[in-house]
Amino acid sequence: MGRNGKLSRILNHKKIENEEVFKMYTTFLRRCRKKLSLKQEQVANGICTVSYYCRIENNQVICDEEYLVHFFKNLNIDFYSLQEGKNYVFFEEILKTYLEHDFEKGFKIIEDALNNNFYADEEIKLMILYHDVCSQDFVNVQAQLARFKEDPNIFNDNENSFFLFTQALYYYMIKDINQALDNIDSIISNNRTSLICRNAAISLMLDIFVYQNLAGNFAYFFSQLNNNDFFAVYSAVGLHHLAQKVFFEINEYNYVEQIEKLKALRDLEDKEDLKLYINWLLIKIYIQYEEFNQAFSLLSSFETIDSKVIYYVGQLYVLTKNDKYLEAFNNLYDSYSFNKYESQYHSVCTAIRYYAEKEFSSSSIILKDLLKEDEIEKFDMIANILNANFYLNLSLEIGRYKECVVSIQSLLSLKGTFIK
Repeated sequence: MGRNGKLSRILNHKKIENEEVFKMYTTFLRRCRKKLSLKQEQVANGICTVSYYCRIENNQVICDEEYLVHFFKNLNIDFYSLQEGKNYVFFEEILKTYLEHDFEKGFKIIEDALNNNFYADEEIKLMILYHDVCSQDFVNVQAQLARFKEDPNIFNDNENSFFLFTQALYYYMIKDINQALDNIDSIISNNRTSLICRNAAISLMLDIFVYQNLAGNFAYFFSQLNNNDFFAVYSAVGLHHLAQKVFFEINEYNYVEQIEKLKALRDLEDKEDLKLYINWLLIKIYIQYEEFNQAFSLLSSFETIDSKVIYYVGQLYVLTKNDKYLEAFNNLYDSYSFNKYESQYHSVCTAIRYYAEKEFSSSSIILKDLLKEDEIEKFDMIANILNANFYLNLSLEIGRYKECVVSIQSLLSLKGTFIK
């Protein structure tokens, strides 16, 4: 019968040209076989030798499409229907929607995929994990990650890159920055990572560098994205990163001009989440250059109030002692319910409340804990500077001059310190 068995006489010799698509089918084939508790010889029976089947299943050789038709037939699966359901490298399509800043489109792709019954359990779990991360359903995310840790070798290369990216996105959202960067490094240092996944990882890393105020790191990786067709293909995220670049180029001589550039970029954007992001960049610039009324005006224009908005209104009061800002802060603080993922902002807001009531010692105790090394990364660099400045004011109020020196040293060590 030879290597190809009886099937060799009827093959149409049609190859699947895309290696990643072929791996997707063989991964699904192996998972379905194991789920049915079948041995390799049972699936290969009458089609090819067991050794040749083993090479196919392990992606050591790309076989003709007809082999897959018959392998799946032995598993009671119609390969041609499977092709219609899995006609692209699925997780790359999800990453494209991330780069397009179109999460709803990504959710729709996942919903359609879950309804066509042509995805293995591992693929479904990854889809649900990504959906829950983007929806910020962190309780479910934590439970899923704990289950994945029990069996870390269940993914192929493409899935593993997607898993690492999704996990990095989650770590960034909960401000575990070191873990996020470790995952991103694993993605971009792997030469088997697809270009789309690599670009998505770099895009996320640029957001982290802005969060940490690392201008040099940002410039290097921004140039990597700018060297291909990235901005032409993904215009929305391109505008997002261009706004970040403008933010990093601001100095005391050009900040008025740069603010106008950011406003122009914001007006070009039609996605509300990206408009909101540029507004946050503007708020930080206004605070840095003591344009406090402009910062407050933007904060007051937000339709959705969250802990970050309340925090920045409170910091405006700390910086200026303006009763207008204090009144707005108190109203927001009293009407908002902080959740457990907003604990760091809640703590500072509570410290500001004590500060306004002249309970300086209580305020100082809270803030001192937040300036510890393991808490620093939970705030972006601008917020860390504001927190250190706040603690300096508190230390002066209660006459703890040694702590004033510590606060000043902390301020000087923070990149981009602007407090005068």
